Amino acid sequence: MPIFVLGAPRTGTTWVANILCRHQNIMEIKADHHMGIHESAFFLVLYERFGTLEDEKNYQKLVDIFTKTDYFIITPLCKSVIT
Repeated sequence: MPIFVLGAPRTGTTWVANILCRHQNIMEIKADHHMGIHESAFFLVLYERFGTLEDEKNYQKLVDIFTKTDYFIITPLCKSVIT
């Protein structure tokens, strides 16, 4: 099951993600060109862009866009995990 650590910039989300990733059963998203755990400002505009994700159309729009981002592509996950 995916775990996403979300929050506004400078609120400790990277620290929390780093702590979680120390656990042997948790895999972080890493990419050499990002120098460690991959972070994305993508999530900062979720509500403004998609509205409530309880609406199935909004959620599907998010999934369609998110699964095309490098943030998702560098994971070993498939789209069905979040649909």
